Amino acid sequence: MRVSSSQTSAMLLKSMQDQYARYYSVANQLSTGSSINVPSDDPIGYARISQLQVQQNSLSQYLDNIETASSQLSASETQLSTMTDVLGSIRDLTVQAANDSYSSADLADIATELQSLLDTLVDLANQTDASGNYLFSGSLNDSLPVVYDEATGTYSYGGDDYQREISVGDGITVASTDNLSDIFFAGSSNMFDDLSGLISSLAAGDNSSASGMLTTIDGYSSQLSSAIASIGARSNQLDTLASAHSETLLYSENLSNSIGEADYAETTVESEQILTTLQVTQQVLSSIMGLSLFDEIG
Repeated sequence: MRVSSSQTSAMLLKSMQDQYARYYSVANQLSTGSSINVPSDDPIGYARISQLQVQQNSLSQYLDNIETASSQLSASETQLSTMTDVLGSIRDLTVQAANDSYSSADLADIATELQSLLDTLVDLANQTDASGNYLFSGSLNDSLPVVYDEATGTYSYGGDDYQREISVGDGITVASTDNLSDIFFAGSSNMFDDLSGLISSLAAGDNSSASGMLTTIDGYSSQLSSAIASIGARSNQLDTLASAHSETLLYSENLSNSIGEADYAETTVESEQILTTLQVTQQVLSSIMGLSLFDEIG
């Protein structure tokens, strides 16, 4: 069967279209460094890489969450540790105040020092993280933890009894914040009012409550130590998870690369071969179309 020049031209045009499509795919591989960019390149490989990318996105999010939680816990630990030091200074002054050899003037001076330390404790309790959220108001990150009522001269807790949980792994959450409810506020009393009461008594020259206050301070210090230990345990958990996630993420990324990584040498050779074929095809097509035109004229 005789093949006409028009049929030959059509076949050559179709061949050029296929070659251009293949060249685009190869060029895309060279630019992206991946041999699998669309499902048609390798359906099974594309699906596997897509699954790995979902895993990588999750791991990256967990690592971001861990970084956020670690930063919050570190800030909380710093403030609580400083509170421990302040409570130590308060205890030392209270021991002095319990000494009956001190005069009313001496007790008034101690009261002044204690008031300064109490103000420092309130300031530490009302600290915020890098995002401006209160560290110790539980889940109410925009509520001032320790509130002072000037009308009554008393302190109250403005947060709640909860903690903000953050997802740090599949089915794993960690409390990234703490509250002061279990540390300094117990029932109807709280450390701030207790200290304020002692200060008022000492300012009036009365040290009768100083000895009993030592036991109260020790109780608050113990609760504070427990809170710091809890933060330490959570921080260690986050460090362990971060290490595990980082290793898994690296393995997943390497696996993705091994599945879809383009062979530059081989792909470059293929690209050159396609270009050569296209040039030859174009020359043949031009020749046929030229002859066909000549025949029509003749």
